[in-house]
Amino acid sequence: GKPLSAPARGPAAEVCADASPEAHRRDPEHKRPWIAVIDGNCHQIETAERLAGEYGVQVTILIDVIHVRQYL
Repeated sequence: GKPLSAPARGPAAEVCADASPEAHRRDPEHKRPWIAVIDGNCHQIETAERLAGEYGVQVTILIDVIHVRQYL
């Protein structure tokens, strides 16, 4: 019953930057796990980790294996 957002338009840094304030608004005390679903691009991983660090949270990164196949 929780609304989720998965915008697929725009650069990864922009999408993550837009999602981080919303995650903080929903979990201001950082009691729930923060999860980023990405396609395995190193830039996306770095961006998600950097933004999590800025908010002082740990982020669990889930890699979409369907998209990872294209890198193999």
